[in-house]
Amino acid sequence: MVDPGEQNEPIMDGVHGEDGTQRAKTEGILAQSEQDYTGRPVEDVLELLTQRFEQSGVAIDQETLEREARRISEL
Repeated sequence: MVDPGEQNEPIMDGVHGEDGTQRAKTEGILAQSEQDYTGRPVEDVLELLTQRFEQSGVAIDQETLEREARRISEL
């Protein structure tokens, strides 16, 4: 049996302290970006991710943006 206070799912780095809605928005932006930008140059992916996060009003740190841009570029 799982303790209700136990952390049993990963927490995304770079989005500490955000509520479930912000986390869901972050995950949604990244999932959509994977579909749209897979295999594109990392610089392009980083620019597009930055724009998407700014337009959505979701805060994410630069290190996480860069890591996700590399990941999506390499898919």
